[in-house]
Amino acid sequence: MGRDIEPSHFWSSVDNATQYYVDRLAYLADIVERAQNPLVLFSDQLLVETEITLRELQLGLGLREELQESYPLRELTGVAEFGDTSNFIRAGKIVRERSSHEVIDICPTQTEEAHEAFRSFWERVRNNGANVVGA
Repeated sequence: MGRDIEPSHFWSSVDNATQYYVDRLAYLADIVERAQNPLVLFSDQLLVETEITLRELQLGLGLREELQESYPLRELTGVAEFGDTSNFIRAGKIVRERSSHEVIDICPTQTEEAHEAFRSFWERVRNNGANVVGA
């Protein structure tokens, strides 16, 4: 996200982005632990096994209508403070082709901190017995 904004902006700092990621995963894990019958989506699977993941999500949410790869854009689609602000969400469909983030220089300490936050999140999800879609 930080690549597309002013270099002096808070989110363009790797330190700040890493801290946001760590804090966000902890916050989401707290929600999972408080929720009754939580449903957690392993979103990468939307790109890899789209049809199966959408079907699991549909069933997990108890929807009668089949979820589709394309979707209508709404007034707040892609708007900051309301979710994903990337160009991908504004495409109106699931975009599988993604650029690599290999050019971002992240120190080993930040990488380990982010990996530990990811592991901790999924451990808390599993311990809570959440229904995981796409895992």
